[in-house]
Amino acid sequence: MVEATRAHERLARTELGGTTRSFAGPAQRPVELWISERARTAGEFDLVIHFHGAAWLPHHAASRLGTAIVASAVNLGAGSGGYHRAFAEPPRTFDSLITAITREVSAVTRKSARVGRVALVGFSAGHGAIRAILRERRHFETVDAVLLLDGMHTSYVPEGIVLDKGGTLDTTNLTSFADFARAAIRGEKRFVVTHSEIFPGTFASTTETADWLLRTLSLRRTPVLRWGPRGMQQLSEVRAGGFEVLGFAGNSAPDHVDHLHAMPEFLARTLGSGARDYPASSSKALRHYVFFGQEREKLRTDSLFLRTRQVEGAQITYTWRQLEPEKDGYDFSRIRDDLEFLSANGKKLFMQLQDVSFSPSRINVPPYLLSDPVYNGGAAKQYQIKGDDESTAVFAGWAARRWDPAVQERFHKLLLALGKEFDGRIEGINLAETSVTFGSSGRLFPPGFSFDTYPNAIVTNMKAMKRAFPKSVAMQYGNFMPGEWRASNDKGYLRAVYRAATELNVAMGGPDLMPHRPGQLKTSYPLIREVAGIVPTGLAVQDGNLEELDPATGKRVQAAELVQFARDNLRLDYIFWGIEEPYYSTEVIPFLRGTK
Repeated sequence: MVEATRAHERLARTELGGTTRSFAGPAQRPVELWISERARTAGEFDLVIHFHGAAWLPHHAASRLGTAIVASAVNLGAGSGGYHRAFAEPPRTFDSLITAITREVSAVTRKSARVGRVALVGFSAGHGAIRAILRERRHFETVDAVLLLDGMHTSYVPEGIVLDKGGTLDTTNLTSFADFARAAIRGEKRFVVTHSEIFPGTFASTTETADWLLRTLSLRRTPVLRWGPRGMQQLSEVRAGGFEVLGFAGNSAPDHVDHLHAMPEFLARTLGSGARDYPASSSKALRHYVFFGQEREKLRTDSLFLRTRQVEGAQITYTWRQLEPEKDGYDFSRIRDDLEFLSANGKKLFMQLQDVSFSPSRINVPPYLLSDPVYNGGAAKQYQIKGDDESTAVFAGWAARRWDPAVQERFHKLLLALGKEFDGRIEGINLAETSVTFGSSGRLFPPGFSFDTYPNAIVTNMKAMKRAFPKSVAMQYGNFMPGEWRASNDKGYLRAVYRAATELNVAMGGPDLMPHRPGQLKTSYPLIREVAGIVPTGLAVQDGNLEELDPATGKRVQAAELVQFARDNLRLDYIFWGIEEPYYSTEVIPFLRGTK
């Protein structure tokens, strides 16, 4: 069976940093180890041991926590029985594994290393190792957290006779999980179970075992309907103390693998400090701003904006050209006036710093950059091109030479000046979208530009923004990158920007909140969803967004749908609502006020 309704997004393997090692472990199979940079310098490290699945996935998931952590992967073939026997006969196998991991970490750090928290993760058949480990009381006490990813199974009794044919569950394989769940409910442990709707037929499904566990604990599911990681659809949940069961839709192989690739989010939920807020629920507070763009004069006349308490503030665009009309001659009067007016009316300011344009007649960089040859023109022409046919290229606007060190130096100086006056006083600042269009052949490339170096230039500017604005939200709009189309030709350019954002604590966002547009769904939205909860995220509802049609119904998308998608799928922190009429006054504001 092939299921095509859900996205089934897959993580991409990336360079993590840290140190990797391998040694012979249980059954003489290799144990693949990843040691974070923080673990190399800390005396104590948290340990994640993952059973069943490619080693780079738990390594990736652990790296997202940003702590002194070590992740190991143990693979013992198909079937839970092999995993169970390896750790039940004899039980000291687990002790030997911990000792060997500690030895490897100590060899890397060149000092005596200590294990802090221990978390066990089992995908599919890997749960067999965990049930065997937990049966030993001493090991039960050692383990602090367990995450089961669609992998709590047992046999039917009689063998192969399903429940509706009179069979029962062999609960001997489940009792250690019930004991651990009780400890989690008391707050002594952390235990997260995820399951799909897959029905194997020859042995008990993860839904059936989860149902047994909940009955044993006298717990009941709460129905929910929300988006989960990797495009999963959550249907139910149970929360009691440190114990959670999360039920998801799907009865096909891709649905099963979704749980494995969602490990970063589920592991963060298990071990991270605010991780239990994931997936986003209706209680998550989206922060609503009105995007006035460069129509800042409307601030003072828009009574709907001023009188809607649910709108936190305004997002206003200021161009580099406006803010630095002459070299080193800054003019921040517009920002000061807008900030003063907004503050007096109980609203906040989120400023957008614009260095690109979408019109040949508008150049948003200062004149001195255009005239002084040291800046190589200061700005470059960008084009509108049909497909990849550069013969159709039409001059469509200008982009600052973001990759040019001379231009960067001037831009960074502007950011520092802005930060000196406004950091901590404004809600946030965002840099314009990463997308620029110079074709693909090189014929239309501006001097010094290349696909490979452009991501580094974006990251360099992000670093400068964050240095200038350590208190206010510092956000980069990252939608597309030249030289790749992530849906079919992912070269890691946009992913590199998002990864840098998590390392720099830079917020990420972009123009266009469009839940049915394939380009966004396959390009920036999965990355936004990955970093949500790690850094702030936000999207703008631009002109045309509320004219989009839902292909399934043929009906125009509604403001309520955009909010649901932003909250439950993307887990955004901010929405910047455009003022396109008639939608702004007749739909957006009434919806935000709760009157529509």
